[in-house]
Amino acid sequence: MLMIPVVFSSTGSAQTVNNESFDAAVAFPPAPWTSVGSTTFWSRVIGGNNPTATPHSGAGMARFNSRTSPINTQQTIATPVVDLSGVGTTDTATFSFWIFRDAGVPTAHDLMSAFINTSLTTTGATLLGNVARLRTDMLPDTQATNGWYQYTFKIPHTFLSNTNYIMLTGTSQVGNNIFLDDVRWLSFPSQCAGTPAPGTIHVTDTLICGGTGSTTLTLQGSTTGGGISYQWKSGPSATGPWTNFGTSTQSISTGTITATTYYYSKVTCAGSSLSDSTPVVHVTISAAAYPTVTISASNNANYCAGIPVVLTGNGATTYSWSPSTYLNTTTGSVVSATPVANTPGDTTRFTVIGTNAAGCSRSSNVLVTFHSTTTVNIQAIPNDTICLGQQLVLNAASGGGPNLTHFLWTPGGDTIQSITISPTVDTSYMVQVTNTWGCPSSDTLPIVVVSGSLPVINSVTSSHNGLYCIGQTPVKLVVTGTGAVTTTWSPATGLNTTSGDTVYASPGGGGPGSVLYTVTLTNAAGCSRSDTIRVRRSFPPSVNIQATPNDTICFGQCVSLFAQVTAPNDTFLWMGSGDTSQTHIACPTADSTYIVRAISSVSGCPNYDTINIVVSPTPVADFTYLISGYTVTFTNVTTGGISYVWNYGDTTGSSLPSPPPHIYTYYGSHMVTLYATNGNCTDSITHEVFLTIGVNEIDADEGIILMQNPTKDITHIQFHSDAEKAVLQVVNSLGQIVSERTLTSKGNRTFNEEIDMRTLPAGVYNIHIGTPSKNFSRKLIKM
Repeated sequence: MLMIPVVFSSTGSAQTVNNESFDAAVAFPPAPWTSVGSTTFWSRVIGGNNPTATPHSGAGMARFNSRTSPINTQQTIATPVVDLSGVGTTDTATFSFWIFRDAGVPTAHDLMSAFINTSLTTTGATLLGNVARLRTDMLPDTQATNGWYQYTFKIPHTFLSNTNYIMLTGTSQVGNNIFLDDVRWLSFPSQCAGTPAPGTIHVTDTLICGGTGSTTLTLQGSTTGGGISYQWKSGPSATGPWTNFGTSTQSISTGTITATTYYYSKVTCAGSSLSDSTPVVHVTISAAAYPTVTISASNNANYCAGIPVVLTGNGATTYSWSPSTYLNTTTGSVVSATPVANTPGDTTRFTVIGTNAAGCSRSSNVLVTFHSTTTVNIQAIPNDTICLGQQLVLNAASGGGPNLTHFLWTPGGDTIQSITISPTVDTSYMVQVTNTWGCPSSDTLPIVVVSGSLPVINSVTSSHNGLYCIGQTPVKLVVTGTGAVTTTWSPATGLNTTSGDTVYASPGGGGPGSVLYTVTLTNAAGCSRSDTIRVRRSFPPSVNIQATPNDTICFGQCVSLFAQVTAPNDTFLWMGSGDTSQTHIACPTADSTYIVRAISSVSGCPNYDTINIVVSPTPVADFTYLISGYTVTFTNVTTGGISYVWNYGDTTGSSLPSPPPHIYTYYGSHMVTLYATNGNCTDSITHEVFLTIGVNEIDADEGIILMQNPTKDITHIQFHSDAEKAVLQVVNSLGQIVSERTLTSKGNRTFNEEIDMRTLPAGVYNIHIGTPSKNFSRKLIKM
């Protein structure tokens, strides 16, 4: 630390500039800075990660490890005493530092706070200011880029004593680390007068072993304040010769020395020009080596309330322990530590200074962690009273605290958490346990044994192979046994009752699953025996009968019944028929009901569906007819018909039940069909209606002559007509025109034509001749 004494102000006060840049590789915090409580997360570093940073100046910087410390951890370091006794009314005491601000871990608001107090504690201290590590937090401002930024705070004029402490407190939010450098503060010591008191020199190490080393010299009881200066001197003996080697304030390092060296300090008051010197002290250099001092701790340095941690020093001849508050003694190689803590996980640092026979000393530290003891309770399952020959389970259950890790049961010597026992007499069982941190605990439970025979369970059976098809018949559960006065079942889920030898289970639920039921037989002494049986729960298949074409048929027809399901590979049975196919053909003669039973290939559950098939009567279609020339009168003699359709065989028809007489345009055969329906069913009948030529038509045929009749191939027709043209048609016995052409008169009203029958099959044909005024016909036989 560098002090720059001062400049006198108009009020007569002296200002001293104090700086600390953490450049020297010395113990942290550097003397005469101090720690306030534990500072395990403060250290000096020459470079940093999370974020990446290098010192603002010089070779080092201070780091508060907020990256890996527990959330909300706060740790504090303090400057040397700040003398403000000489501050003037127009003077301003300030405190400043450089801090590295970054944008990493934007959700973590790590913080550096500056306090001042007249004692070395933050309790009741005055806050000088806060600076956020996160540069996007407006505390006290935001910054655009990562980097070093300086913040300066004014010290209130209420602090006017010569003993003040400025403290830096880091608060972790488990974000990035906080780096500080180039801390600067102003002090205003009062001006000296007269002869200053030199005080005495305190030597940190009066004996340096190993032949070389350094130590720190500190003035105690000397005059302080404005105008005081110090001149340190060293020499090879108590009388010199003396060499000036430093003008630091009250504390200075000897630097590396290799021989016994003597020291004193001359203290001078600038105001009076008077001075005085301290008594001479010396530092002895010994060739003897320093001891390697270590500490071993029982229970891995974990302190369980009430059970001391034994600390053993090693590597030295004599030992001195601190702090004495929590130790049974401060000397000797073995001590017992019983630290006081409020929260599990709190630590206490114990230090031992070990000195060997040559008087050389070294120290070692150990952190003892406070942990709570886990309570343990023995649970007897099902209870702490059993019948002779019965078993029960004892479980060492945690009553709260860290996890249990080690167990020891008495009697038996078992080292597991749960044991199964079957005592024949009343017996008390004890378990001794330790938790994760080695803290012990124990519990004892007496077990009462009731004499008498246990009930006997012969069998526990279920209907339907223990399968409950949801919504169908419950599963019947039956227990048989002897020696019981009560029988109970559990759980009650889906049971019609929970007592008796026979119960019915229909467990509900959102889907397939199972319930394990326990039946317990208990005798008059309260002794019981239990057994279990599982009831599976599943859905029946979904089945639906579909009728093709539909569920109403006509008498004499059949219908296809298809059992539609949602899953493949199900099996089927059509009740009453023995048919096991998925499709069943039914030919009922009267209204009938059909039932199919489908069994799921997945669950084994059955389901049923029913369909009614209606058989509708079929009408009987029939008609009679009367021929008169080209006119035919039809009479409907159908039974059971409601609506009708007539087809006269000449591309005409009717939908009347009793149609008017029909007039044909030519002689020959006509196939007449009548369709009758009753709304569901239809019947039809076809009669051949043959129109022949009468005698009077032959006489009036205008001299029609057919030659070669019958014929096998060609016949000739000759007739007379006043018309110049006529139409010749050849009509078969079905009334179909198989040949047609237009004829032209040969003159003198005479028509003479050939008719080619070679391509027509044998049969009776009508040769029809039509003119604008008359129609004529002749029957022609094709052989």
